[in-house]
Order: sequence, then structure tokens, then C-alpha cells
Amino acid sequence: MSAHFNLIDEPWIPCVPIRGGVVVERSILEVLTNASAYREIYDNSPLVTVSLHRLLLAILYRACGPRNLKEARALVRDGLPVGAISSRLDQWHDRFDLFDEQHPFYQTAGMETGKLTAKKGGKEWTAGPVSIIRLANEAPDKNQPTLFDHRTYSDREAMSPAEAARYLVAAQSYALSSSNCSSANIAGVFLEIPGGCTQCPGIEGIWCWLSGENLGETLLLNLVSQQDSASDIAAWEMDDALTWMRRSWTERQLPRGIADRYSWQTRMIRIVPNETASDLVVNEVFFTQGRSPAKYDDDPMCAYARGEAADPWRPMPLRRDRAAWRDSHALLKKGGNVRQPQAVENASNMLDVGVLKREEYTLNVVGLARGREAAKQVLWRHDRLPAPAALLKNADLVERLGDLLQRAEGEGKSLRSRTRELCSAYLSVGGRKPDPDAVNTLAEEIDPRRSYWARLEGCFYALLRELPKDKEAASEQWHKAVAQEARKAFDESANQLGQSARAIRARALVRPRFDPRRPSAGNAAPTEEVSE
Repeated sequence: MSAHFNLIDEPWIPCVPIRGGVVVERSILEVLTNASAYREIYDNSPLVTVSLHRLLLAILYRACGPRNLKEARALVRDGLPVGAISSRLDQWHDRFDLFDEQHPFYQTAGMETGKLTAKKGGKEWTAGPVSIIRLANEAPDKNQPTLFDHRTYSDREAMSPAEAARYLVAAQSYALSSSNCSSANIAGVFLEIPGGCTQCPGIEGIWCWLSGENLGETLLLNLVSQQDSASDIAAWEMDDALTWMRRSWTERQLPRGIADRYSWQTRMIRIVPNETASDLVVNEVFFTQGRSPAKYDDDPMCAYARGEAADPWRPMPLRRDRAAWRDSHALLKKGGNVRQPQAVENASNMLDVGVLKREEYTLNVVGLARGREAAKQVLWRHDRLPAPAALLKNADLVERLGDLLQRAEGEGKSLRSRTRELCSAYLSVGGRKPDPDAVNTLAEEIDPRRSYWARLEGCFYALLRELPKDKEAASEQWHKAVAQEARKAFDESANQLGQSARAIRARALVRPRFDPRRPSAGNAAPTEEVSE
């Protein structure tokens, strides 16, 4: 095989220059040794964006730790150690080649996948690669809804090595579970994989990271200290990866450290280069189950909520009908029934000792929402929330924020109940109670909460910035905004019923009972950790 594409040297990571402009592709070496020249990593797929952050952080953990808070503070103060990073990348340079015969990056060398079928006189092995589109969550197969991409797994559209590499990294974090998976033949050794494909680590919950003024600051903000890093190892450093994968099929494994967790190979993949084309492209890939992870509750980028006794901490999921800002209190608060991401806690510690100087950061939240069936995705989202330094280090302000958000949640519930009353009055004929299903259907059609929450989002961002300056004035302004937007949303929904006599009568009956209150900041409703 003559194809080569080394990710350390070749441009493939999409970066936004610090001065703005179009997204440019850069190599791992360029990104990590000149990180301050770029504002951020950005891909059209938020799954790719967060997965690339985890990959770069895994490299940094292996190059420079940190092993404790003292080292973490020194890194934030002094910046990324270019010499240590370059030396580490030189050491493992060959392992970052996408098409290396012995150790292709994030892949299983010599692997083919297919089916073993019974034939007269024995069994027959039929190998078959699938389209490289198999790596992209947004490209649906026959059982998936379309997200943002109308390509399908049956297409054999060509990708550049750079694009294939990005999808490869994301697939190791976000490939969906399934009841079936292909068997594998690796260098002549047949492996029949038991069960189906297990869930990848990014599927369960949201992943969060803080971003700063430039990419270098962002990476440093999210390097939390590892108390015990002696056994940690990254995927590209493993000589016996296949042994670990096979062992995990019968006994799932815990990561050996943060770098292991951030570079976990949940799928065995082998990308097939098409060397007959005029340019090096990729059309096909072999794909099946890889290393099965055990459950853990210490991913630094994950927020956790208290669960059942048998599973005390569960990742906070992305909810399809709920933007991340509505749970921002949970992501910023220490203690209680929710555990904030370690990156947020890390920044709070840095602010307490004066290492960080900026007044505001950005909290990024990425997640993939699924439907009732675990193997079906519904949507993905990348939310960006202002994270003022005062909120990151002031527990009292975070508590106030929780009270204010709970007030908005209470108003949202009131909107729902009043809308049901409105629909019931509208559908009532001759004083008879209407069919409950008809009431529910109509209430869903005119549901005012969609516009209520959409308009309140802008008010929330203003609240975040004003709360540290004057919490009483900011709280009062928030209460006014909640009452105003609730009233406006209800009236807009009520008007959708038209101007018939029964519509006017229903509005006249219910509207006077809908009077959003504006309690003072001190009388706000008590906080719940995660509102339903």
C-alpha cells in the first residue's frame, strides 16, 4: 500500500483564525504548537467538533499532564509546552498515519468485515466494505431519520482523507448501538463478535467544555489534573489493542485514565483508500464492534445527575425539547443532585487562586438526542452559553440563578395548564366535557411554550451578564421578562383559535385566570436541581 496521510503533518482539523474569516484546515502539529493563532475548532457537525477537542486533549494529557492542581495552574500561567508536545508527537509519529499497514490511526490493521453463511459442504465467508458515509451520524441508513445530510450508507461518494479522518474520530465517540454487528477477519483470523454493537461513550449524555479567547486558552481550561496517571495510555500507544477489544466483549472495561477515555476505540474500523482515482480519496470502510466500555461516572466533560441506588450517577442527557441554558444552573453548581463537569470546576479553582484573569468565558454543550429506540437519533445540538467568571466562582450567584430559572419553569408549567383549560373550554359543547384526547391534541398544536422559551432565551443571556453586576436589579428585570413573555405567548396561542363565538367565550373565561406573578427576588420559588 502506497497511500499515506499523516494527521500530525497534513491539514485536516477545521479551525477559525483568530482574526476571523473562513474556516481553514490545519494539522495536529500546527494546531497544538500555534494554538493562539486560532479562535476555535469548528465543524458543521457538533459531534465532530467535540470529538476533535477530546482527541487534542488526549494528546496533551500524554505530553504534559497535568498530574495535580499545581501543574495545571502552571500550564495555564505559562501556556502550552511546545517542546514537550512536539517531542511526544515525534515519538508516535507513525501511529498517526491514516493508512499505515501496521497501525492505521484509530483503526484495526488488516481487518475485513462480513458474514459467515452456511453453504453445502461447509461455511462461506463473504466480506464486504460499506460506504465511508457509514461513519457520519448525520447520513441516515434505512432505519434513521435525516438530520442535516441526505446521503445514505448505500452511496459510494468519495471523501478526502481529511474529511474521512474527522468522521473517523467522531464515529469512535458517537456511533449508535445496534442489535447486530458484522463479524471480522483480521489477518486471516476469524472473529465472531458476540451480541450487537455497544453504545459509544458520547451517546449517553451531553459533553461540555469551556472556551476562552483563543484555542490555546480553551485547551488549557479543559486540562483537568489526573491524580493517578501512571496507568493511562492513549489508543495510538497500544500495541495490544485487539487483545483489549476481545477481552471487553465478555468483560467490559473501565478506562485506565483520561487519555484512554478520550481516545477510546468503541468500533473496529478500517478505512480503504481508493488509489485508482486521480487524487487520493476514500469510498469504503470496514466497520464493526470494538472495545466495549463499562459504565463510569468520572468523564471530565460530562455532567452527571443523581440516579437510582444501583446506578447512583447518570450522565445528563440532551433533551430534544429543552435548550441547554435552562439547565445552566445545574452545570455551574457545585454539590447537590447534579455534578458539574470537571472542566467547569477546574476553571472555578483557577479563578479562586487568580490564575485566570478574563471576566467571561463560554460554556459549550454538545449532545445527541435519541428517540424511544436507542439506535435512532432525533437531533443534535451545540449550545453556547456565556459563563461570567463571577458565576463560575460565586456559589451564591449560582443559587440565585437557579431560583430565577425555577421561576421561569413554573411559569412554563402554568402556561401548559392554562392552555389545556382554554382548549377544554373551546371544545366544550352544550356544557359537556370534551374528549381528553382532543383537548391534548389541540393543546399541543397551539402550545405557547415553544415561543415562550424561544423568546426568553435572549433575556437569559442578558441575565447572565447583569447578575454579577447587580443581582437585585437583574432579578427584577428577569421576573418582568418572564411575566411579559408568558402573557404574550398565551395570547398568541389563544388567538390561533380564531374569532368565532366559542373562541371568544373560551378566551374570556380563561384569560383573567392567567396572571403571571412577579415575585421579588427574595420570594422566588425554591430551586430544583434539574427541572422536568
